Amino acid sequence: MKRKILEIITSRNVYSSVGSEDGLAVVKQFISTGSLKNDIFLGGGIPVRRIIEIYGPNGGGKTALSFHVMQDTQKKGGIVYFLSTEISWDRKKASAMGVNVDEVIVLNPEHIEQVQDLTLSICKTTRTDDPDNDILDTKELDKMIEDAKTLYDKILNDVDDARKKAIDVDLTPLKEAEHGLSDLKITRAINNFRIRSKTNSELPILIVLDSLNQCPTLTSLEFANADEEGTNQYAKGMMDRPRVIGEMMRQITVPVAVNDVAFVILNQIMTGPGMGNYGTDDYETNGGNQAKHTYSMRIDMDFKSRTADGQITKMRSKKNRFQRPNVRWEVYQSYYTGFDYWSDLKDVMTEMDEFESGKGWESLKGKSETDYWDKGDDLGYTGFVDYMKKHPKMLEIYDKKVREYLVKKIETTDWLKESDYEAE
Repeated sequence: MKRKILEIITSRNVYSSVGSEDGLAVVKQFISTGSLKNDIFLGGGIPVRRIIEIYGPNGGGKTALSFHVMQDTQKKGGIVYFLSTEISWDRKKASAMGVNVDEVIVLNPEHIEQVQDLTLSICKTTRTDDPDNDILDTKELDKMIEDAKTLYDKILNDVDDARKKAIDVDLTPLKEAEHGLSDLKITRAINNFRIRSKTNSELPILIVLDSLNQCPTLTSLEFANADEEGTNQYAKGMMDRPRVIGEMMRQITVPVAVNDVAFVILNQIMTGPGMGNYGTDDYETNGGNQAKHTYSMRIDMDFKSRTADGQITKMRSKKNRFQRPNVRWEVYQSYYTGFDYWSDLKDVMTEMDEFESGKGWESLKGKSETDYWDKGDDLGYTGFVDYMKKHPKMLEIYDKKVREYLVKKIETTDWLKESDYEAE
């Protein structure tokens, strides 16, 4: 009997472990969200090997949060895929938040089934088991990209000249040159990741889907503009949407875990008749119940108040397998640079009553009268950051105190009583 079980496991590539610290259920690393509060309250950040949903109304900061996760993934040596169904990739904003935009692979799937195929392909092919044959020469690859860029620029100039002269021009060569250049850049990004993976086989792969709500099923896409019979098929396709999404979740869960992938799904909220009754939320997310069972973490984001430069964002861990769930907190988010460690640090230290201040000045409690900084126009933020950077030992002490304070707050607060939400 034991021999038969082992034969089944080895012949079918079943991933298994008995009391092992290397099993798929073990999350070995987390990706930072760029916010001290977020990372602590979520239990470390965004978990690798898991599927995570970030949802909320328009303008809540979901895409900005994903940019910070991209930045830390790249910092750890990982690779980033951005699956955009909203054509929402913003190079300028991503770059401002520290993302190396030239190393992000942007793909535009047309429907959910294609998202599933792309995800499985990314999981199975991004890493390599044969570095000697699958890793290309970087200098040769850079030369190919340079030549492709020169060809693209030449064709583009020819097209522009033709348009100025009001001459009809065939755009096919331009599109082919653009696609060729794009394919080479994707190859370079994957190749660089494979080179880094030779010394560390557990570098993270991040996939961000923006967004699930905007992505149709193949059936609804095919019959969207059809006749009356097609309209009925379109309606059936919409009703079949939760099943399609559920099937995708079942297909990708194990490959995501096996290949050290963090799959972050951005989603919008929906309202409808009856929502908000019987103590339930007044909104829900797209995708059906199967998706919600699959997510290891669900993060609810919404803005509380806004200023000219940023907003206070309300955060809630609706589901969390790595920390106490249903925790609620608020965090500052700049419109230009997103979340900020220093803002969180100063905010929590203020809550801990670690400052004393006077007219136009501020300092840490217990320090000499000369050891202070000007408040300025930003309520002492710049002075505080400069002071902490000049005193790294002091920063280390207060960073530890803040982290301990937040962890204790998680453990001791009755979040259902403290919140203004209905108990779930």
